[in-house]
Amino acid sequence: MSELTSRGLATIIGVCLVIVGIVGMSETILPTKTALMPSTLTVRLFGPILVALGALVLGASRRIPKKARPSAAALAATGVATALLPAAIWAAGATLAFQDSAFWVPAVAAGLLLLTVPGIGMAFGGIRRLTSAPHEAPRPSQPTTRVKRRK
Repeated sequence: MSELTSRGLATIIGVCLVIVGIVGMSETILPTKTALMPSTLTVRLFGPILVALGALVLGASRRIPKKARPSAAALAATGVATALLPAAIWAAGATLAFQDSAFWVPAVAAGLLLLTVPGIGMAFGGIRRLTSAPHEAPRPSQPTTRVKRRK
């Protein structure tokens, strides 16, 4: 399997953020029967903010050169940030909208599946590249003399 480009990684993160935001907006529009009706402005803004953030990442991914590869440190940092994003959603929901769990609990569940799994993979891949010994480029072989064949 070949290594993903920076553009590919940004696209994956952007699409996952949009999906998590849509899950949250669907819960805000039609809350589950066990949840309270979402009444606070904070709960109503969770979904659109996540969708806008995902669209922003998707838009930014189009500006990244097609063949650019992420450095090991950038890959590890992006992976850790992506893996911790559901925890940030949980913390924001628990502090800003603790009475309306209709939105942020399903968004965290979707984020755990869609953001944490690729984030952990990116983090482990970046850490593995950071800790591995640098590979030496293979030396080109010595030019051989051409032998002319007799007819």
